[in-house]
Amino acid sequence: MIVKTRRLSKTSSFFGSTVLLVGIGSAAFALGSNEPSGCRPEAEPIVISSPVSDEPVLRFLALGDTGRGDRGQEGVAAAMTGFNLDFTAELVLLLGDNFYPRGVRATGDSQWKTKFEDMYDPARLDIPFYSVLGNHDYRRDEQVQIEYSRKNPQSRWKMPGRYYSFSRRLSDGTRIDFFGIDTNTITHDPAQLSWLDTALASSTAQWKIVFAHHVLYSYGHYGDNRTLIATLENRFVRGDVDLFVSGHEHQLQILEPIRAVSYMTSGAGSRPREAKCGERSVYAAGAPGFLGFEVSKNLLRTYVVLADGRVDFAYTMRK
Repeated sequence: MIVKTRRLSKTSSFFGSTVLLVGIGSAAFALGSNEPSGCRPEAEPIVISSPVSDEPVLRFLALGDTGRGDRGQEGVAAAMTGFNLDFTAELVLLLGDNFYPRGVRATGDSQWKTKFEDMYDPARLDIPFYSVLGNHDYRRDEQVQIEYSRKNPQSRWKMPGRYYSFSRRLSDGTRIDFFGIDTNTITHDPAQLSWLDTALASSTAQWKIVFAHHVLYSYGHYGDNRTLIATLENRFVRGDVDLFVSGHEHQLQILEPIRAVSYMTSGAGSRPREAKCGERSVYAAGAPGFLGFEVSKNLLRTYVVLADGRVDFAYTMRK
C-alpha cells in the first residue's frame, strides 16, 4: 500500500523536527531541471513530522551510470557525501555502467582510482558499494570487475559475481534481502534464472529488493523493455519482490506499483537525459542525483536527492 507521495520544498530541512512538504498526485512530474512537462501536478503545502522514523531502520543509497570521471559524477558524489553526514547509509547499490565508455582493462586500471576509489569520499562514505554490471561494462572484460572485488577485499567495491544476494537484519528481527542480477545476460541465462527463482522462493525476508542495470518499465529514452518484462515480471510477482531499482535510463524515476512491485530508476549518477512521464509516473527528473532509501519493519521510504544537495521528493510504501 502506498501511503503518500510528497515533494520537499527547496527550503526544507531534511532532519528538522518538522519539514514543509508538497503533496503531488500520482501523475506528477517533479522538475529537477527546467524541463517542460506534460503532467499536471496537484500540489498543496502541508506540514508533517520529521520523516525519520524512531523504529530500527536500514538506510542505503542507489545510483547508476556513474563512471565518467567528469564534473557530473563529481557533483553527485559530493552530494552523496553531504547527504550521508546525517542520513548515515549503511551501503550503496551501484547499478551498472560503472566505467564509461568501455569498462575497465584490468584490476590495475587507473579508472578504479579516478572513477571509484577516490571519487566517493573514502572517509565519509566508508560503506560497501554492491555493484552490478551495465552494458558499457561489457564492452571490455566484465569479469575484471568481479576479479577486482576478489583481489581487493579491503575495497568498498563489492561484486562477488555477475549475480548474487546479500541480507541485512534490523535489531527488531526484520530482514531485508537484496538480489543483484545481470540483466545483460539474464534473458538467455538459464542458470541465472534458476538461481533467481530459488533465491526468491527461499527468502523469508520482510522486504525483497532486486537491483540491476536495465529498466523493465520506463518513460525515458529506452522505454519499456518487453523482453525483460516477459522474462522477469512474473518471477518478481511470484517471488513477492517489493522493489526493483535499476539504472540505464539517465534520469530519476518512480512509477506506481505494477502488480504490487515498485519500479524505480536511479541512472543519473553522472550525465542525465531529458525525463518524460506517463500515466504510471509518480516522479521523473532529468537532473543529476541519486535515491536514498530508509527501510523499517512496515515502511520503505524513498528520497530523491539532487546534485545540488536538495531532497526533491519523498515517497512512502507501507507493508
